[in-house]
Amino acid sequence: MDKYTPLSIIEHEISIVSDMGRAINVESLSVEEPLEIRLSQENEASQKSVQFTITMRTPGDDNDLIMGLLYCESIIEGPEDIRKILFIDRNVREVVLAKTCHFHIKDIKNRLLSTSSCGICGKSNLEAMAFESKRLAWASRKKIKSELLLKMPALMKSVQNQFVITGGVHAAALFTIGGELKLLKEDVGRHNAMDKLVGSALHIDVKDKLVLVSGRTSYELVQKTAMVGIAILASIGPASSMAVEIAISEGITLVGFLKSNRFNIYSHPERIIT
Repeated sequence: MDKYTPLSIIEHEISIVSDMGRAINVESLSVEEPLEIRLSQENEASQKSVQFTITMRTPGDDNDLIMGLLYCESIIEGPEDIRKILFIDRNVREVVLAKTCHFHIKDIKNRLLSTSSCGICGKSNLEAMAFESKRLAWASRKKIKSELLLKMPALMKSVQNQFVITGGVHAAALFTIGGELKLLKEDVGRHNAMDKLVGSALHIDVKDKLVLVSGRTSYELVQKTAMVGIAILASIGPASSMAVEIAISEGITLVGFLKSNRFNIYSHPERIIT
């Protein structure tokens, strides 16, 4: 757990303008703050830490976010590759990589600069977008009944506590094939919510799990799903062309526009029982 318990919601006075005139009210806002992530190596005291990335996020579950991001970027292969995460200050963490970690900080060539709207904005070339998933989704033959899938948006929304208050955060939820909600993470950034979910699920067997995300599905969300080895990814909104392309190649069943009475299947429909 982080030493600092962050405030993820603040109150702000606003003016509401309508055909009835102007009124003063107080509105709840989701906090957005930068998180600087630094890397250092265990047993190398002479080696200074290096900045890995700065991401705009909603404070809270920062260690999960860091672990998920490092895993999805192939910096670590599991929690055992992290010796400790140092709390530098409210918006700075230093990750001490274990000496057994395959990655060394001297190998960092292109630093990432993430924002709350896009998880790959700082990647300097197309080659940097390539990835190699470690837990192949192809291996999963688990299927889900469509009637269970249709119930998931309401289940996810029922525990989106911060969204209910502010309406300003995305969510990523982990469900079982039987329709049970296991984990949910919220953040102003879609990819951050997904990283928080991945980081908290690294100890969990995901063979019978699926992910549901709010909003649209883009490349980085499918990539992170593939890295964890989850075979079904659903979203409340549409999918981008590259999201569909990656889902097809990685063996992921991609569902979009999931509502209470309908959904689209973009790839590998054999896992959905209708």
